[in-house]
Amino acid sequence: MRLFALFTALLTANLSWAQPIATDSLATQAAIIIDLSSGNTLYAYNADTRVTPASLTKLFTTAAAIELLGPAHKITTSVYLDGNDIIVRGHADPTVNSRHYSWHSTDALAQQIAEALKARGISSLANIHLDASFLSGSPLISKHLWEDIGNYYGATPSAFNIADNTQTIDLASPASPGLPCSVVAIHPNIGTLPSCYVKSYAKQADSVYVYGSGTDRYVSGCMPCNKSHFKVKASLPDPHLFFGQCLASSLKACGITTKKTVTNNAVPSSAQLIVSFASPSVESIAKTTNHESDNLYAESLLLQLSKGNSSSFDDGVKTLRSYVEGVTDQKALFYDGSGLSPMNATTPRQVVTLIRHMLSSQYAQQYANTLAKAGLEGTLKRIGRGTPVEGNVRGKSGSMTGVLGYAGTMTAASGRQLIFCIIINHSDESNASMRPKIAHWLENCISSY
Repeated sequence: MRLFALFTALLTANLSWAQPIATDSLATQAAIIIDLSSGNTLYAYNADTRVTPASLTKLFTTAAAIELLGPAHKITTSVYLDGNDIIVRGHADPTVNSRHYSWHSTDALAQQIAEALKARGISSLANIHLDASFLSGSPLISKHLWEDIGNYYGATPSAFNIADNTQTIDLASPASPGLPCSVVAIHPNIGTLPSCYVKSYAKQADSVYVYGSGTDRYVSGCMPCNKSHFKVKASLPDPHLFFGQCLASSLKACGITTKKTVTNNAVPSSAQLIVSFASPSVESIAKTTNHESDNLYAESLLLQLSKGNSSSFDDGVKTLRSYVEGVTDQKALFYDGSGLSPMNATTPRQVVTLIRHMLSSQYAQQYANTLAKAGLEGTLKRIGRGTPVEGNVRGKSGSMTGVLGYAGTMTAASGRQLIFCIIINHSDESNASMRPKIAHWLENCISSY
């Protein structure tokens, strides 16, 4: 019945080329297309129905970061000198030793510290203190699932993010299927080895996931037989500790020796600021967040939205909700900044209203740059290749179990600039089977306008 209504709506809108995306009659499908210039609605189906957006949530988080913080804003890691100690205060910069910014590293930070110390005649330190007081409240995002937070994509931000807060777990499996596997190593070697409930099987792909957080973790699932170092990516249990180890090692390479690293010590009033280590710009971080759909980056931006000298996930969410409601005039139901929480809800109209607001603002170009080109970049790299969609659609994808969505802009064959959003929830079809259908839908949108 729902699919028939959708088909009827499409015909009424003179879009006879369009076909329903999901074949599952019980799925929720919602979509809208508006004109960028006028804001007029050209097509809508369930456009004001709340659906789970998954990573389309990042469109809101990056917009808020660009507009409220400013595209040129940078996240600083501050270093203070107190006697023969340094105190490093982290502010949840997600880019340190990140795979996306290899040049922004603890080596670079250590070089700046070493220069500041040597200028003061200091060649050795007693202690490195890490001040993590920027992050207050719960160390976890309350609405994230237990089954996600132990895996690399569910890594929670820290005051001292390091190397994408990711750890690699090496597993070994016996030659025969159905037998217990074992954990042989973790890299970096932070925390204890997780308990292992993984079993071997004859398939080549794995279904291994990491559960839990901190030192209370275990791995479960199945992996191929006869592997000696099968690698699974997990969230790093203690980013603070690894940050301190990396910094101490980098300082040693710069000729500065230290005795030990102490965590969770606040900056005393007598300390002198000697280094402000600045991240890439918010514009650059927002672009990486959307192009790569990086959850850690999105949640770290959310923390920057908190007001005051310290930050919490709850405060960041409050700021995000207030911002979105002011821009879209619709209630904002967000519980994180990345979209990993299945409790997030938005409407396609809210999504396109947000995008149009940004593309009509003083930050239009900066925000447009965060949207990946279909068929060419980021998470849209494989959709619409070799078709009119390639290069003509810019946007963001969002997916998780039971959720698939795309939103962004497109240049129609007539040259008209359009904004679109389509989200499908709870379909019994796989996301892999629906993606080509959405690509075809976008192609027909381009040719019909």
